[in-house]
Amino acid sequence: MDKTKPHLDEDGTLVIPFECADHGYKYWKQEGRPLADILTELGVDEATWAAYTNLAHPASGGLVKAVAFDEEPDEQGVESDSDADVEPLSPSEADLAHPAPMA
Repeated sequence: MDKTKPHLDEDGTLVIPFECADHGYKYWKQEGRPLADILTELGVDEATWAAYTNLAHPASGGLVKAVAFDEEPDEQGVESDSDADVEPLSPSEADLAHPAPMA
């Protein structure tokens, strides 16, 4: 394995080496790609995916909805349908909402 390319180590930690020449993998930089794109390219499983982003795993085919922290549940204890107009987070917003741990 080329240790200058992004990879996951034994415990599932995403490693983007300083020596990586492709700055597109450095998602925290202006020229970086969305973290979700990098995780998709690496083919991570759903558990690893969830550790790095709030977006739905590509295999699930679903969207993750942004919910306000102060949102009140309805009488049955679940969120009401009144939030149907809430737009899902973009990949870059979701990446910022749950940053990856630094190696």
